[in-house]
Amino acid sequence: MDHSNHLSKTEEIERLRSAYQLLAEREQHLRVLHSFALNLLQQHTLQDVVWAIVKHAIARLGFYDCVVYLVDEERQILVQAAAHGPKNPHEMDIANPITIPLGQGIVGTVAKTGVAEVISDTSQDPRYIVDDDFRYSEITVPILDGGRLIGVIDSEHPDKKFFTQQHLELLQTIAAMAVTKILHAQAVDKLHSYQRGLEEQIAEQTRDLKEHIVELRKSNQDLEGFAYAASHDLAEPLRTISSFLQLIQRKEKNLSPDSLEYMDFAVGGVIV
Repeated sequence: MDHSNHLSKTEEIERLRSAYQLLAEREQHLRVLHSFALNLLQQHTLQDVVWAIVKHAIARLGFYDCVVYLVDEERQILVQAAAHGPKNPHEMDIANPITIPLGQGIVGTVAKTGVAEVISDTSQDPRYIVDDDFRYSEITVPILDGGRLIGVIDSEHPDKKFFTQQHLELLQTIAAMAVTKILHAQAVDKLHSYQRGLEEQIAEQTRDLKEHIVELRKSNQDLEGFAYAASHDLAEPLRTISSFLQLIQRKEKNLSPDSLEYMDFAVGGVIV
């Protein structure tokens, strides 16, 4: 038997086996992406969207670890918003969440430059920031809306040279799929926040108005009481004045017509 011919057949079988494994792996990745896309359509809040990334995409791809960061533009930091692996001990909990300033660490650098990075050996990269544990491999992909940074997807693995070009393409696809949903969820959150603020403002103004109405009613009651008391206190002196004026009209015979007219006006103006 020709040894070289046997060797070539073995190599061919091995090549076909590798090609089949690659195709099977890519088919599984496509299934995960399809399932993730369908799940993403059902998410509406920002929290649900970012957790869908780690629960329905990263976890199903079999990644050891992943953290989704969202940018806080006001403070210029990245905030851990969702996690898979050791950073996620229970449901939607993040163990000891950290923040990373833009430009610091591998994650902060990718956020600043907008360029994805694959690190084969983090022990040789001075930018590496240890979070929950040290790991040799890291892959970091920005979530971008055009040129505007929305967040970062970051994954680590204990082995060196673990992440491949295919992994990079997968994470970039996931980031591109998620960005529109994240933006929509953020807009809805802002709208709800504005609505809550407006409702609180209206409620506060309503409370103030009610307080003013109560104070006004009390002032009116006080004014009515004062008017009644003043009217009562003045009634008797006015009646006395009216009586004396009428008495003068009867007794005095030499009053001029003008004087009599003025007295009539005075007597007529007295409320008895």
